[in-house]
Amino acid sequence: MKQTMLALATLLLISAGVAWSAPADPRDQLDIKGKKFVRDGGRWYQQESPARRFVVVPEVVTVKFKPGTQSAAKGAFLSGQKVRKLRENRLGAVDITVPAGMSAVEFVARLQGEGVLEFAEVNTYGTYNQTIPDDTRFTDLWGLDNTGQTGGTADADIDAPEAWDITTGSPGVVVAIADSGVEYDHEDLECNIWVNPGEDRDGDRVVWDTDDLDGVDDDANGHVDDLVGWDFDDSDNDPRGSYFHGTHVAGIVAGCGNNAQGVIGVAGGTGAGTGARMMALNVGDAAPNGAVLDDAIIYAADNGVRIITMSLTVGSSTAIDNALAYAYGVRGVFINNASGNDNAGVGYPATNANVMAVGSTNHNDVRAGTSNFGPTLEVVAPGVSILSTQLGDTYDYSSGTSFASPHVAGTAALMFSLNPAATNQEVRDCITSTADDKGDAGRDDYYGFGRLNAPAALGCIAGNSPPVCDANGPYVAECGLDTVLDGTGSSDPDGDPLTYSWTGPFLPSPATGATPTVVFSSPTGAKSVTLTVDDTEFEESCPADVQVRDTRPPYLVAPPDVTAECTSPVGTPVDIGEATVYDECDTSLTLGNDAPARFPLGRTWVTYTVTDDDLNQSTAQQRVTVVDSTPPRALCNAPASITPPQAPISFTASASDSCGAASVVVTGYKCYFDNKPGKRVNRTPSCQVALAGDTITVLDSGGVADNIVWTIVATDASGNTSTSDCKVVVTLPTP
Repeated sequence: MKQTMLALATLLLISAGVAWSAPADPRDQLDIKGKKFVRDGGRWYQQESPARRFVVVPEVVTVKFKPGTQSAAKGAFLSGQKVRKLRENRLGAVDITVPAGMSAVEFVARLQGEGVLEFAEVNTYGTYNQTIPDDTRFTDLWGLDNTGQTGGTADADIDAPEAWDITTGSPGVVVAIADSGVEYDHEDLECNIWVNPGEDRDGDRVVWDTDDLDGVDDDANGHVDDLVGWDFDDSDNDPRGSYFHGTHVAGIVAGCGNNAQGVIGVAGGTGAGTGARMMALNVGDAAPNGAVLDDAIIYAADNGVRIITMSLTVGSSTAIDNALAYAYGVRGVFINNASGNDNAGVGYPATNANVMAVGSTNHNDVRAGTSNFGPTLEVVAPGVSILSTQLGDTYDYSSGTSFASPHVAGTAALMFSLNPAATNQEVRDCITSTADDKGDAGRDDYYGFGRLNAPAALGCIAGNSPPVCDANGPYVAECGLDTVLDGTGSSDPDGDPLTYSWTGPFLPSPATGATPTVVFSSPTGAKSVTLTVDDTEFEESCPADVQVRDTRPPYLVAPPDVTAECTSPVGTPVDIGEATVYDECDTSLTLGNDAPARFPLGRTWVTYTVTDDDLNQSTAQQRVTVVDSTPPRALCNAPASITPPQAPISFTASASDSCGAASVVVTGYKCYFDNKPGKRVNRTPSCQVALAGDTITVLDSGGVADNIVWTIVATDASGNTSTSDCKVVVTLPTP
C-alpha cells in the first residue's frame, strides 16, 4: 500500500483554512484572469477567499489548445516553452511540465499571451472535507436510523430502513469514490467493489484477481489492468491509499449489508454482492490533487458509473469544470460533493453547477457548526460521528461534510436501482424536492432544501411520462453552409430533461443537442430531417421539411501567369496550366476558357468561367505573355570578290527573324590593303563608297587586292539587334 508524507498532509490541511495577510512585496502576488495568487514562505497559493487558500501544484500546469490547432503548432509550442506533455484528457485539457527555474504561477501568467491556447491555469492541492473525530465509539448508525440511541433526536436521519422496504440497491449501479483511495479488500467493502468487466478476463468478478492482472490494457481504455479502478495520483492500477478518508466514505455509500459484521452502507444491499458497486479512484493520498481530479472524473464517466461522489475541496479549475460538464451533461452522471468544513462559503468543486453540494447535520437535525453554507448548498445529511469502515479491516467514527456527502451518493444509487431509466437531473430534482425542510422555511443557505429523506426521494423517482417532440420546420438551408436546427419547442410533461438526436442528409449525422449546427450538401431540393427526444424512459420522434438551395458561385482560381518565348510569326503554342475549381454542393462543374490555340507576341488575357448545376458562375483571369528575346539574323547579300570593271555596284543587306519582320542598316565601312602579314595599309581614300540605309554602293573599288569592309546592324520588333561585318575583295578580272 502506497505511503504518503504526513508532514505534507499536515501542511496542506493547515494551509487550506488559515487566514493570511497580503504580502508586502508586489512580486509575491499575482492576479491572473480574476484569480488571486500569493507567495508565502517560497510557496505559491491560490487565494479563494480571505479564509481559504490552496497550495499550487509546483510542477504541473494545465492548458487547452484552441480548436483547429494543428499538431505541428502544438509541438512547436511545447518545444518553444521547453516543456513536455504529461497527459491529455478526452476534452482537450493537457497537463504539461513547468520550465526549469520558473514557478507554475509565473509560467501560467506568461502563457496568457499565447495565441494558440484557449486557457492556461495552475492546479492546486486541496483538502478532504473531514474533521478529527472527538466522540467515543457508538454501536449504532444513527444517520441511517436515529432512535435517540446517541442522545440525539429520534428520526433525525435519512430513514434508510423505510427506503430499504422499497429497494436495497443493485449491482447494476456503479458509484465512483473519487477520494484518497479505497481499501477494496476490506472485509465489509469487498463484496460491493466494482470489478471492471473489460479486465475481468475469467469473468469470475473476483476483486484483485491475479489471474486478471496480465499487464495488458484488455479493454483499451488507456489504463493497464484497471481491475477495480485507478490511482490517478500515482498513475497505477492499485487505488488503495494510506489515508482512511476514502475507505470511510465507501463504507457509508455501500458497505456490505446483512453479512453479520461491521456496518451497512446506504446502498449496500442485503446480502453479498447485492448492493451498488463502488469504483475506487485515488486522487491523492494526503490531499486531493487538482491536476488529476479531472482525469478521474472523465475516467469514471467513460467507464459506466451513474454516480460520482467526492468529499474534497480544491482550487477552482477550468479543466475540472470541463470534466464535470462532460460527466454530467454528456454522460448523464449524478455528481455530489461535500460543501466543506470552514464554517464559510461552499468550497469548490461543490460550487460547480453540475455538482450537488452537501452540508452536514448532527443527530439533532441541526447543522454542524463547521459545515459550509451559501446559495449553492442544496441539501444536508448526517455527518457528525459517523461510524464506517477504516483501514486494516477496522471501523471508527469520523465527522465532517465528507461523510454527509456519501449518504446522498448512496441514496442516488438506490434511486437508480429503482428506476434505471432515471436521469441525473431527475435524481437531483427528486432529492431536493423531497428533503425534510430544516432551518428557515423553504430553501435557505444553511440547510439548502433540507435534510435528505431517502424513501421520499425513491417515491419521487418512480414515475415518468413521454416527452412531446417539436422539430420546428420547415427550414431553408444554404448548401454547404451552417444551418441551425431548433428542437427547443419540445417539452416533457414531468419537467424531465431531454436528450435530442437529429438524423437526416446532413453532416454530422446524427447530430445531438436541442439546437445543433449542421451542413447540407448536394443535391439541392426538398429534403427532410427527423428529431428524436428522449427522457431516458420514453422517446418520441417528429419530422421537419428542409428546402436546400445553392446561391453561391463555385470557387475558381486561374492558373498562374505564364511567360513564353515566341516561336513563330503567326503565334506561339503555350502550356497555360489548369484552373482550380471547387464547389461544396456540386460534384459536376462546367469549366471553360477563351484561350487561343496560338498566342501572339505580347500580352494576352485568358478568361476562365466555371458554372455549377444551379447556374451559379465564377470567372477569373490569367495573363499570358509571349516575349522575343532572340536577335534577328543579318544577311550581307554580297559576293566574296569584285573586279574593277564592276564598279559602281550596289549590295543591299537583309535580315530574318523567327517572330516577324526585322530591319537592317549599314552603319559604316573601311577600305584597306594587306601589305604584309600584320601590316595593313589604309586605302579608304582610293575607295569611293556611298551608304544609303540598308544598301552600300561601291563607286570605285580602288586597286586590286583592296578589301572593302562594311558593318550592318539588324533590329527586330522587340528591339533585339545583331551586328555583322560584310567584306568583298577587289581581284583581277579573269583572263
